[in-house]
Amino acid sequence: MRVLLSHHKVLIALEPDDRKWSADQLARTNEVREEAFNLIFLHLGDSVIRKVDGMNTPIELWNKLESLYSVLSAPNLVYLKGMLFNFKMNASKSMDENIDEFTRLALLLRGTDQALGDTSEAMILLNSLPEEYNVVKHALQYTGIVPSLDLVISGIKARELELNSSKKPANNLFVRGKFERKTNTGNVDQSGGSGNKGKIKDKKGKQKPKWKCYHCGKKGYIKKYC
Repeated sequence: MRVLLSHHKVLIALEPDDRKWSADQLARTNEVREEAFNLIFLHLGDSVIRKVDGMNTPIELWNKLESLYSVLSAPNLVYLKGMLFNFKMNASKSMDENIDEFTRLALLLRGTDQALGDTSEAMILLNSLPEEYNVVKHALQYTGIVPSLDLVISGIKARELELNSSKKPANNLFVRGKFERKTNTGNVDQSGGSGNKGKIKDKKGKQKPKWKCYHCGKKGYIKKYC
Protein backbone atom coordinates (compact mmCIF):
# COMPACT_ATOMS: atom_id res chain seq x y z
CA MET A 1 0.00 0.00 0.00
CA ARG A 2 2.88 2.35 0.77
CA VAL A 3 4.36 1.62 -2.66
CA LEU A 4 1.04 2.49 -4.30
CA LEU A 5 0.75 5.76 -2.37
CA SER A 6 4.35 6.63 -3.26
CA HIS A 7 3.68 5.89 -6.94
CA HIS A 8 0.82 8.41 -6.88
CA LYS A 9 3.01 10.97 -5.03
CA VAL A 10 0.71 11.08 -1.99
CA LEU A 11 2.62 9.01 0.59
CA ILE A 12 3.30 12.24 2.46
CA ALA A 13 -0.37 12.20 3.49
CA LEU A 14 0.57 9.66 6.19
CA GLU A 15 3.04 12.13 7.71
CA PRO A 16 1.40 14.10 10.55
CA ASP A 17 4.25 16.61 10.81
CA ASP A 18 3.52 19.40 8.31
CA ARG A 19 7.13 20.57 8.47
CA LYS A 20 8.12 17.52 6.40
CA TRP A 21 5.74 18.53 3.63
CA SER A 22 7.14 20.45 0.66
CA ALA A 23 5.69 23.82 -0.31
CA ASP A 24 3.94 22.29 -3.32
CA GLN A 25 2.44 19.53 -1.18
CA LEU A 26 1.22 22.04 1.40
CA ALA A 27 -0.44 24.02 -1.36
CA ARG A 28 -2.34 20.89 -2.34
CA THR A 29 -2.94 19.52 1.17
CA ASN A 30 -6.61 18.71 0.74
CA GLU A 31 -6.07 17.17 -2.70
CA VAL A 32 -3.17 15.00 -1.49
CA ARG A 33 -5.03 13.76 1.58
CA GLU A 34 -8.21 13.05 -0.36
CA GLU A 35 -6.37 11.03 -3.01
CA ALA A 36 -4.43 9.06 -0.38
CA PHE A 37 -7.62 8.30 1.53
CA ASN A 38 -9.41 7.12 -1.61
CA LEU A 39 -6.51 4.89 -2.70
CA ILE A 40 -6.42 3.15 0.66
CA PHE A 41 -10.18 2.86 0.95
CA LEU A 42 -10.63 1.41 -2.56
CA HIS A 43 -8.24 -1.45 -1.71
CA LEU A 44 -10.17 -2.61 1.36
CA GLY A 45 -12.57 -5.53 1.45
CA ASP A 46 -16.16 -5.15 2.68
CA SER A 47 -15.44 -6.78 6.03
CA VAL A 48 -12.53 -4.36 6.62
CA ILE A 49 -14.51 -1.30 5.55
CA ARG A 50 -17.04 -2.00 8.29
CA LYS A 51 -14.20 -1.96 10.85
CA VAL A 52 -12.89 1.44 9.76
CA ASP A 53 -16.23 3.20 9.57
CA GLY A 54 -15.96 6.78 10.85
CA MET A 55 -12.36 7.37 9.75
CA ASN A 56 -12.20 10.57 7.68
CA THR A 57 -8.52 11.26 7.06
CA PRO A 58 -5.77 9.04 5.60
CA ILE A 59 -3.80 9.18 8.87
CA GLU A 60 -6.82 8.07 10.93
CA LEU A 61 -7.58 5.33 8.43
CA TRP A 62 -3.97 4.12 8.35
CA ASN A 63 -3.62 4.10 12.14
CA LYS A 64 -6.85 2.13 12.49
CA LEU A 65 -5.67 -0.47 9.98
CA GLU A 66 -2.32 -0.77 11.75
CA SER A 67 -4.05 -1.37 15.08
CA LEU A 68 -6.13 -4.13 13.48
CA TYR A 69 -3.58 -5.90 11.32
CA SER A 70 -0.06 -4.70 12.08
CA VAL A 71 2.48 -7.48 12.49
CA LEU A 72 4.07 -5.39 15.24
CA SER A 73 1.36 -6.26 17.73
CA ALA A 74 2.53 -8.65 20.46
CA PRO A 75 0.06 -11.50 19.69
CA ASN A 76 1.02 -11.43 16.01
CA LEU A 77 4.73 -11.49 16.78
CA VAL A 78 4.37 -14.46 19.13
CA TYR A 79 2.29 -16.33 16.56
CA LEU A 80 4.75 -15.64 13.72
CA LYS A 81 7.78 -16.68 15.75
CA GLY A 82 6.01 -19.88 16.71
CA MET A 83 5.19 -20.58 13.04
CA LEU A 84 8.80 -19.97 12.07
CA PHE A 85 10.39 -22.11 14.79
CA ASN A 86 7.97 -24.99 14.11
CA PHE A 87 8.29 -24.75 10.33
CA LYS A 88 8.55 -28.11 8.54
CA MET A 89 8.72 -28.87 4.84
CA ASN A 90 5.39 -29.93 3.37
CA ALA A 91 5.83 -33.09 1.29
CA SER A 92 2.83 -32.20 -0.90
CA LYS A 93 4.55 -28.97 -2.06
CA SER A 94 7.59 -28.43 -4.24
CA MET A 95 10.88 -27.34 -2.67
CA ASP A 96 10.48 -23.86 -4.19
CA GLU A 97 7.03 -23.51 -2.61
CA ASN A 98 8.36 -24.60 0.78
CA ILE A 99 11.28 -22.17 0.64
CA ASP A 100 8.95 -19.37 -0.46
CA GLU A 101 6.66 -20.04 2.52
CA PHE A 102 9.63 -19.98 4.91
CA THR A 103 10.97 -16.75 3.39
CA ARG A 104 7.54 -15.13 3.72
CA LEU A 105 7.42 -15.89 7.46
CA ALA A 106 10.99 -14.65 7.95
CA LEU A 107 10.32 -11.41 6.08
CA LEU A 108 7.31 -10.62 8.26
CA LEU A 109 9.56 -10.57 11.32
CA ARG A 110 12.35 -8.55 9.75
CA GLY A 111 12.28 -4.90 10.69
CA THR A 112 10.83 -5.67 14.12
CA ASP A 113 12.60 -6.14 17.45
CA GLN A 114 11.75 -9.85 17.19
CA ALA A 115 13.63 -10.41 13.94
CA LEU A 116 15.93 -13.43 13.78
CA GLY A 117 19.47 -13.28 12.47
CA ASP A 118 20.49 -14.78 9.14
CA THR A 119 22.27 -17.68 10.85
CA SER A 120 19.23 -18.51 13.00
CA GLU A 121 17.00 -18.54 9.92
CA ALA A 122 19.49 -20.80 8.14
CA MET A 123 19.53 -23.29 11.01
CA ILE A 124 15.71 -23.37 11.24
CA LEU A 125 15.49 -24.04 7.50
CA LEU A 126 18.09 -26.82 7.77
CA ASN A 127 16.17 -28.52 10.56
CA SER A 128 12.96 -28.38 8.55
CA LEU A 129 14.36 -30.53 5.71
CA PRO A 130 13.11 -34.08 5.05
CA GLU A 131 15.47 -37.03 5.52
CA GLU A 132 16.60 -37.23 1.90
CA TYR A 133 18.09 -33.72 2.32
CA ASN A 134 20.11 -34.57 5.45
CA VAL A 135 23.22 -34.69 3.28
CA VAL A 136 22.98 -30.89 2.98
CA LYS A 137 23.00 -30.54 6.76
CA HIS A 138 25.93 -32.93 7.12
CA ALA A 139 27.93 -31.21 4.38
CA LEU A 140 27.58 -27.78 5.99
CA GLN A 141 28.27 -29.17 9.46
CA TYR A 142 31.88 -30.07 8.65
CA THR A 143 32.85 -27.05 6.53
CA GLY A 144 33.77 -24.95 9.54
CA ILE A 145 31.70 -22.10 8.06
CA VAL A 146 28.67 -20.64 9.81
CA PRO A 147 25.96 -21.25 7.19
CA SER A 148 24.03 -18.34 5.78
CA LEU A 149 20.46 -18.58 4.53
CA ASP A 150 21.58 -18.16 0.91
CA LEU A 151 24.16 -20.94 1.32
CA VAL A 152 21.55 -23.32 2.75
CA ILE A 153 19.12 -22.55 -0.06
CA SER A 154 21.86 -23.15 -2.65
CA GLY A 155 22.63 -26.51 -1.04
CA ILE A 156 18.95 -27.47 -1.08
CA LYS A 157 18.65 -26.61 -4.78
CA ALA A 158 21.76 -28.65 -5.61
CA ARG A 159 20.44 -31.64 -3.68
CA GLU A 160 17.07 -31.33 -5.42
CA LEU A 161 18.75 -31.50 -8.84
CA GLU A 162 20.71 -34.55 -7.71
CA LEU A 163 17.56 -36.33 -6.52
CA ASN A 164 15.64 -35.50 -9.69
CA SER A 165 18.46 -36.74 -11.94
CA SER A 166 18.70 -40.04 -10.04
CA LYS A 167 15.06 -40.88 -10.54
CA LYS A 168 14.63 -43.38 -13.38
CA PRO A 169 11.63 -43.07 -15.68
CA ALA A 170 8.88 -45.54 -15.04
CA ASN A 171 9.06 -48.70 -17.11
CA ASN A 172 5.92 -48.84 -19.21
CA LEU A 173 6.86 -51.98 -21.12
CA PHE A 174 4.54 -54.90 -20.72
CA VAL A 175 6.50 -58.15 -20.65
CA ARG A 176 4.61 -61.27 -21.60
CA GLY A 177 5.88 -64.00 -19.33
CA LYS A 178 6.19 -67.54 -20.52
CA PHE A 179 4.74 -70.13 -18.20
CA GLU A 180 4.12 -73.81 -18.37
CA ARG A 181 0.84 -75.60 -17.87
CA LYS A 182 0.16 -79.31 -17.93
CA THR A 183 -2.46 -80.41 -20.43
CA ASN A 184 -4.76 -83.34 -19.83
CA THR A 185 -2.49 -85.47 -22.07
CA GLY A 186 0.61 -84.77 -20.02
CA ASN A 187 2.16 -82.49 -22.63
CA VAL A 188 3.57 -79.13 -21.69
CA ASP A 189 1.83 -76.02 -23.06
CA GLN A 190 4.28 -73.14 -23.64
CA SER A 191 2.11 -71.10 -25.94
CA GLY A 192 2.15 -68.14 -23.53
CA GLY A 193 -1.55 -67.57 -24.21
CA SER A 194 -4.66 -68.17 -22.12
CA GLY A 195 -5.39 -71.57 -20.60
CA ASN A 196 -7.77 -72.61 -23.37
CA LYS A 197 -5.80 -71.25 -26.30
CA GLY A 198 -4.90 -73.90 -28.86
CA LYS A 199 -7.31 -76.48 -27.39
CA ILE A 200 -10.77 -77.79 -28.15
CA LYS A 201 -13.16 -79.84 -26.06
CA ASP A 202 -14.20 -83.40 -26.86
CA LYS A 203 -17.72 -84.79 -26.51
CA LYS A 204 -17.30 -85.38 -22.77
CA GLY A 205 -16.35 -81.74 -22.17
CA LYS A 206 -12.68 -82.51 -21.53
CA GLN A 207 -10.06 -80.30 -23.08
CA LYS A 208 -8.33 -81.90 -26.04
CA PRO A 209 -5.13 -80.67 -27.74
CA LYS A 210 -5.78 -79.10 -31.12
CA TRP A 211 -2.34 -78.17 -32.38
CA LYS A 212 0.38 -80.62 -33.45
CA CYS A 213 4.08 -79.83 -33.56
CA TYR A 214 5.56 -80.50 -37.03
CA HIS A 215 9.02 -80.84 -35.47
CA CYS A 216 8.50 -83.55 -32.86
CA GLY A 217 5.01 -84.74 -33.76
CA LYS A 218 3.55 -84.19 -30.28
CA LYS A 219 0.20 -82.52 -29.76
CA GLY A 220 -0.52 -79.52 -27.57
CA TYR A 221 1.80 -76.95 -29.14
CA ILE A 222 3.30 -75.93 -32.45
CA LYS A 223 6.85 -76.01 -33.83
CA LYS A 224 7.46 -72.38 -32.79
CA TYR A 225 7.23 -73.39 -29.10
CA CYS A 226 8.86 -76.82 -29.39
